[in-house]
Amino acid sequence: MGRSKNKYIVLLISILILLFTAGCKGTAYQRSLYDDDKKIVSDGDSYTYGLRSGMTVNNKTTIKFGSFTGMETIYYVEAQNNSKIKIDFNSKIKRGNFKVVFIDANNNITKILEGTLEGSVDLDVVKGKGRIKFVGRDAAGEISLKLYPADDVEIIKNGD
Repeated sequence: MGRSKNKYIVLLISILILLFTAGCKGTAYQRSLYDDDKKIVSDGDSYTYGLRSGMTVNNKTTIKFGSFTGMETIYYVEAQNNSKIKIDFNSKIKRGNFKVVFIDANNNITKILEGTLEGSVDLDVVKGKGRIKFVGRDAAGEISLKLYPADDVEIIKNGD
């Protein structure tokens, strides 16, 4: 019985490893998102991470990832009036495609950054609810964002 149990455990571990490594590439749909603005502005998220670490606290996000494919909403941006938001960013992408976009309340997309880039951007925010999303295809690297909203703009971390 000991030998049979060991074979079962080895088979189970092999299947789990296969599923994990196959899942890290993302689905065909997730891979198609990067260049498709109509899909990017959709409300839903669809993504696959491999080896993701980091966190979003208040208006600051720092994340490292071994692989990322798809799109993930990081923040919701709610503006009481037409306003502004400043975003400081630093991305170091080792491979693949990666960008951060802002989608305003009218579903207009503004690219905040793409690839490896450090800097800041001042965004005009229209009244209503916008979103900040990560979008990637076979990307690996790290990203940090710090948001400075005007007084009439509320930043809500996705999941809150």
